[in-house]
Amino acid sequence: FLEKLIGFLIRVSISPQRRNRNWIAQYTVILPDEVFFKCNLDPVEISPETKKAIAGSIKPTFGEQTNRLASQVRNSMFEHWALKDHWTLKDHSQVEIMLIWHIATDYCHLSPSSGNGSIPDRYVAVTLSRYCAYLLAFVPQLLPYHEADIKELIDTVTKEIAKDLPSSGAPSGRYQKMKELGDNPPTVFRKGVKLGKQLEDDMPDEAQRWKAMADFWAKTII
Repeated sequence: FLEKLIGFLIRVSISPQRRNRNWIAQYTVILPDEVFFKCNLDPVEISPETKKAIAGSIKPTFGEQTNRLASQVRNSMFEHWALKDHWTLKDHSQVEIMLIWHIATDYCHLSPSSGNGSIPDRYVAVTLSRYCAYLLAFVPQLLPYHEADIKELIDTVTKEIAKDLPSSGAPSGRYQKMKELGDNPPTVFRKGVKLGKQLEDDMPDEAQRWKAMADFWAKTII
């Protein structure tokens, strides 16, 4: 329990762009830097709902012998989704799982149909997803994975996005382009888009969809 809690606090406290311990840096692989940083240069505040989600995820892990992401997710967030053995959790590394879900989360966030900003779980999911993306892209040394492997995967996904999406453009246009993408070739980026589409189709209730994603990211961050 203490290892999980301390690990999260260290990642938040050491982040170079922090204002204080209640703020976390943000990044997204979907939007190009010239678009993202114009609107999202500053870190964002850790909302009370985000803290509650993280605390709720830490409590059930007391006494566990493992912190493997896939096993945690199978035992928690899929109570909100009918699929108990989801394809994203099989035959993928932990970092690949994070990137696939990050892309799916931002895909849902950019969706024109996802316009209800009053859903707290939406803020929780997007904030934690973009914080994980920030750690992967800029401070991978704070994560319990091999830095070279993370860098290689980030570079690969960046090239995939550059190939499938225009180099610039409004978020709405990039969403529409992703909406039209097929599943092949099965790259990490296209898998993320595929998951985003499945989340929209399988959980038309927006509150339920964001609850599932918030649960996933609250588990992932610890």
